[in-house]
Amino acid sequence: MKRIAKTISGLAMIMSVLALNTSCIEVRRIKASGNYITKNIEVPDFNSIKVQGSEDILFSQSTDGKTSVKVYASDNIVDLLDIRVDDETLIVKHKNNFSIFGFGDNGNVKVIVSSPNIYGASVQGSGDILFKTIIKTDKLDLYVQGSGDINGTGIICNELHSTVQGSGDIAIKGIKCQNIEAGIQGSGDILYEGEANSVTLKTQGSGDINAANLKGMEVYATTQGSGSISCFAIHDLKAKIQGSGDVSYKGNPRVDFESNNKLHKMD
Repeated sequence: MKRIAKTISGLAMIMSVLALNTSCIEVRRIKASGNYITKNIEVPDFNSIKVQGSEDILFSQSTDGKTSVKVYASDNIVDLLDIRVDDETLIVKHKNNFSIFGFGDNGNVKVIVSSPNIYGASVQGSGDILFKTIIKTDKLDLYVQGSGDINGTGIICNELHSTVQGSGDIAIKGIKCQNIEAGIQGSGDILYEGEANSVTLKTQGSGDINAANLKGMEVYATTQGSGSISCFAIHDLKAKIQGSGDVSYKGNPRVDFESNNKLHKMD
């Protein structure tokens, strides 16, 4: 019994020391100088991108088969960034124990990225991802968990999946895809424009899905929260409303929906 008590006491002491050491870790605040430079970052090939900080990513799909990463930031900030490839995913964030600030645009950080292949883009911080070129790929997964946004014009693919779990938004125009799935579990919004064969839209949070200019042959719309869905169905529309949200639609499709005044025709 005494041995057990000593073991417990020893563990408690270790935990106390660890807690003390953790509390003593100092977070350094670095003021951006505003003297901007561009630095090339050498990384292996990647096919997905993930931003975990406040940095903005400008992505272009390369046509020469090469990948490249350049950082445009204040000269005293560039080396504080943690940019690396892990499991074919380019991860962008700043190093631990640093807090970057600046007046006006001085603290802005842009990471200019290109790769021949892109299968996924994820925002887990406040930074944004902007697709600067038309994206051609077999499958693309878009994911927003923070307050940052994903924007672009022109996506050509077979499968486009998107999920918003934070307050950030996804806005993509010029879509040409076979199958699209878009879901919201947070307060952010999704805006899609273009055309697709099959479109599945689902909102479980307070955010809205605006797909009124996304022409889908078959559309499945489900709202389980307070968010709203607007869509464009050509042949078939199957709608389900379980929360306080509503579904509105364009087109003249066959409609599969239980009688409810929360389904509205827009034209």
